[in-house]
Amino acid sequence: PAAGSEGPEDAKHHSYTVLAINVHVAQGRHALSFGSMTPLGEKESEKLDQEIPMQPITLRLLLEAGATQYCFVGRNFKFSEEVNSGPTGGFAYIFENRELNRFFPITGVG
Repeated sequence: PAAGSEGPEDAKHHSYTVLAINVHVAQGRHALSFGSMTPLGEKESEKLDQEIPMQPITLRLLLEAGATQYCFVGRNFKFSEEVNSGPTGGFAYIFENRELNRFFPITGVG
């Protein structure tokens, strides 16, 4: 089934944890490739809240995993002294449990 749509009945009885998002693509379209996830601590999450508009999560799988918001982070955004979005930017995801907040850098476009 398409992302965000209802799946088979037995799929409703499983629990899923989002570990990484590598590619999200519809057949015949271009895709983005993502690098390793970077955890976002409270300091980095607060900077996102202050500087980048967030969008609500609408994909059912991400909602079920506890994600509430996401945003595109442009290149070389400085989350903190330790964390930077890199030369291509990426996507940040905010969760109900803020310890799960994370950033996925874009590593390629295909």
